[in-house]
Amino acid sequence: MDKKNKIFITASAMCLIGGLQFSILKIALSYFDSEIMFLWARFLFAFIAAFIFARIKKLALPKDKAVIFLSLVHPLCAFYFQSIGAAKSDVMVISVVTALFPAVASLFAFISGEETLSVKGWFSITGIVIGGLICAFFGKPGGSFFGTGVLYLFISIILRGVYYVLVHKMSVNRSCYEISYAQITYSFIGYSLIAVIFGEFDLSFVRYMPLSGWAALLYMGVISTTASYILNNYLLSSLRVSVSGALAAVTFIINLFAASFINGEELNLWIYAGSAVVIVCIIILTRERRKN
Repeated sequence: MDKKNKIFITASAMCLIGGLQFSILKIALSYFDSEIMFLWARFLFAFIAAFIFARIKKLALPKDKAVIFLSLVHPLCAFYFQSIGAAKSDVMVISVVTALFPAVASLFAFISGEETLSVKGWFSITGIVIGGLICAFFGKPGGSFFGTGVLYLFISIILRGVYYVLVHKMSVNRSCYEISYAQITYSFIGYSLIAVIFGEFDLSFVRYMPLSGWAALLYMGVISTTASYILNNYLLSSLRVSVSGALAAVTFIINLFAASFINGEELNLWIYAGSAVVIVCIIILTRERRKN
């Protein structure tokens, strides 16, 4: 398989995984009283899957400070803010905030000196923000869009933007698979320590978690964490940061439909209008980035 087809298949798999993750995340979170314990359980499954993958691929665990720092920035911190924000928000709200990520990724790539932005690039970023604001102001009657959950979600995508730039830089002289293995391993250790230190380590969920809860947790750990990191880090090692960010935001469309069909949330015309603006601007941004 040539590299172009491999990238296309990887990107398609990432979009499908990302498109379902927030709906399943809401289901999994409903069985936990503590976001920390949910993240510990999620990364336990992720670590087991990553460890098996590392043994098959004969990967070494990177121990340099840069990789450890990366593990603190994204899996440990960003996932914590994402989980708190998701617990306080509807799937539609999570999707709208996530749709702003291409703008964040492109801005961080520009600030870091990795990429330049043309007039079309700035226009696309502005359009993505406007589309998100249309969904925010008119998509949720009564102003229910705004709240502390949105703030936590926005912090998580800022940290995710930092992660995209760092992985893109690191993948020049490191294996993207080893970076993924390190991120999951160090994050599992981190969540274990946090749960114990803050007195939140509690395995009571094991007794009452139904089969649907275990299925959601397994998906979040193995598919949405381990597989997602391996696929996403491969894309970051092969594509520009802004293009990878735009591809990740395509999941916005799947997220919206998942919110309606899986979680029973209502979507109105303003949501479709704002989403259309976001999608068009993502396409323009991606095409402009590929030309450069």
